Amino acid sequence: MAEKECLKVWPSWMPKPQRSGYTYSPVDRRKKTDMEVGSIMRVEYDTDECTCDCTLILDKMQSTWFESFERGLMRQGSEWFRMPLQFGGCIEWQTVRFSSRPKAAEIIGVRHTSYTFTLDVYRRDNLLECDVLTELLMCISPYDFLAAVANIKNFVMGLPKLTVPAIPEKI
Repeated sequence: MAEKECLKVWPSWMPKPQRSGYTYSPVDRRKKTDMEVGSIMRVEYDTDECTCDCTLILDKMQSTWFESFERGLMRQGSEWFRMPLQFGGCIEWQTVRFSSRPKAAEIIGVRHTSYTFTLDVYRRDNLLECDVLTELLMCISPYDFLAAVANIKNFVMGLPKLTVPAIPEKI
């Protein structure tokens, strides 16, 4: 896959996917092996791929651009691009491609069209990357952690300014 800097970017004038028709589900990479007694479940690949079902409601100009974008620029949806999606309670830029071709699901009035499609999300970018931090947050709530950081910052900012005397130059 191309680096993030080289990917096409969803334009800011286009709407983000509608929340009512917006779901996502991680791809299950576990494999279950049955034993004589019980079973073992292990992760086959250490990836964070998921699929995201989306709905867009577009006017005539947006619809024309969207269909041209998907069919031509994205080579019928097979190319990766960057798009803002919501994961974990916030909207973040994600690397995605079309898993299914967009379908014009319904005409709304005479000016808007509703499109439904599924995106492959390469890797969710807003998840905690550090397992140590995730483990720490099992012991202390994130709110208490942030309050402690704020207290430490206030303490450090309240320290008197230290000056280091200049070292005399050798003559």
